Amino acid sequence: MKKIFTKNLYVISTTLIGLFSFTIVKAQIVYTSLRSGISLKCDKPNCSKTYSLDLNNDGTADFNITVHTSATTPERGIYITPLNGDSVVVPAQVIFGPISYNPSALVEGYVIGPALTWRNSAYPAPGNPPFMYLKGYNYVCHFDVELGCGYYYDFVGGWPDKGDRYLGLKIISNGHTYYGWARLSVSVTASKWTTSCKIKDYAFENTPNAAITAGNAGTSAVTKSSPNNEPENHDVHGLKLTVAPNPISISVIISFALQVARKVSLRIYDMNGRLISTLADREFVAGTQHVKWNTGNLNTGIYILRMETTEVVHTRKLFVMKYRP
Repeated sequence: MKKIFTKNLYVISTTLIGLFSFTIVKAQIVYTSLRSGISLKCDKPNCSKTYSLDLNNDGTADFNITVHTSATTPERGIYITPLNGDSVVVPAQVIFGPISYNPSALVEGYVIGPALTWRNSAYPAPGNPPFMYLKGYNYVCHFDVELGCGYYYDFVGGWPDKGDRYLGLKIISNGHTYYGWARLSVSVTASKWTTSCKIKDYAFENTPNAAITAGNAGTSAVTKSSPNNEPENHDVHGLKLTVAPNPISISVIISFALQVARKVSLRIYDMNGRLISTLADREFVAGTQHVKWNTGNLNTGIYILRMETTEVVHTRKLFVMKYRP
């Protein structure tokens, strides 16, 4: 396994990285949370903003994701540029014209692996620009069998406006092939310059040539990390999760607010992914709920609170500190 660099990561691997990230042994999926996401936005002409995505966190960028607007024409959009021989999932068939190899907008659960069609450029001819549009508003060819190309401005790329979709990604590292995904939402308007993209999280399967499903972070749902310097009160999909005190000596109160009755599970894990305690796994009525956890004979260390409903999975780090004479 490559060295995994800490940059607000939530890494699922076999190496403990310290207080600013944590580790759960779950197969070989390495998952990176970008906290509240990386937002790129252009709302005027002659603008370009790029995020370099390092899928396996080895310090070398694998893909550039760019939001741009032209200085002189209405052209604008979001595109990805594969680097170092890496590639992106595209539709299996060319529909029309040469500019058809744009990234597929995959849904959660889609299997990403060697059976799919992979490209590192939207253009089949060598020497053409390597970028591939997720969504854009460009001067494009509308092909007619009899008349050939008719050029006018229109949307390109198959990504919906807003709403999460997944990029299928393939990287080559040390002679091995790895598959992964990145979750994004994009928006391009035809009447205004506003063009935006938000990169939310990504993951890859650390076993060479092994497939991964879009959205699989190694747990039953994509999970978000909570950095140590955030407030203890988190509004997670309206749940208003609160943990106090934290750090913990003897006991802690876990509070959350439900707008409607729903089933909630609360479980505590150690840093090796071993279940320590199930605090709740039942239906709760609407309103504010309080659950107490006693640390008992646990040693000083970092533990993971996992809260799960049918809509969301959320994790929090709990710092147990035992003061002994």
